Amino acid sequence: MNILSLVLGIIGAVGSIIAIVEFIKRNKLEKELLSTPSKMYNVLKEYKELSNLQGDSFPHSIEYEDVDNDGEKELLIHFPAGAHGSGVKIFKWINFDFEELADLRTDTPSGFEIKDYDNDGELELLTLATNWDSDLPYSGAPRDRLLYKWNGKDFTIIKKIEKAEE
Repeated sequence: MNILSLVLGIIGAVGSIIAIVEFIKRNKLEKELLSTPSKMYNVLKEYKELSNLQGDSFPHSIEYEDVDNDGEKELLIHFPAGAHGSGVKIFKWINFDFEELADLRTDTPSGFEIKDYDNDGELELLTLATNWDSDLPYSGAPRDRLLYKWNGKDFTIIKKIEKAEE
């Protein structure tokens, strides 16, 4: 009985050591993956491409662009929001962690396009939103074009073209 207890104890100790080593390996891998935003972006992009997940919680696209015009790229995750809407969450890499810079939403499935629309060398975000002033239902209402730009504190609408898409 003593020998059996000793053998079981050794097996348990070896199993615990293996579990600890695996935990350390996994933890080092996660730290390596999260060590830079570009590595994290590549991991997310690869995951999205390999995954067959669908639904409201899964992003439609992931981008890595300098949208606050500070010379450092931000992580943008585009996603569906509600029955017909879409959104984009923008994360900034600060002190080895992502901090949410913005959460922009629109009531249309158009999403947000990132480009230098006003040719000033800085990126803006373009989306469509329902023009509710038309007193038409959602499906027949015209869409306004909204152009967002970083103002140093948050993203604000710098241009609105009403009834751009009827």
